[in-house]
Amino acid sequence: MLVKRILLALSVLLNLALITYLFVGDNGLGNYQALKADTYAFTQQQNKLDEKAYQLSHEIRLLQSDSEYIEKIIRARLGFVKSNEILYIFPDSKIKIPVGVRE
Repeated sequence: MLVKRILLALSVLLNLALITYLFVGDNGLGNYQALKADTYAFTQQQNKLDEKAYQLSHEIRLLQSDSEYIEKIIRARLGFVKSNEILYIFPDSKIKIPVGVRE
């Protein structure tokens, strides 16, 4: 009978130690939750990067094939105008004319 009690006490202590390790240990539940949160954050970041890559590849295709889009980009980013156009720049304007474009 004494042997059974000792074995029961040892198994209870072993179970308590294993449960403690499960919740507190390096590979325990806390670390699992942190890794799960990291995985979710990385997945969200990957989705954003995938969307950005898609947008950039779409812009590359437009730049390679669409002359109207190229003209729009040149006008917007470099401030170019056609020979028969006049560009008015107001003091409150958010348009920045690059150096070397003003003549």
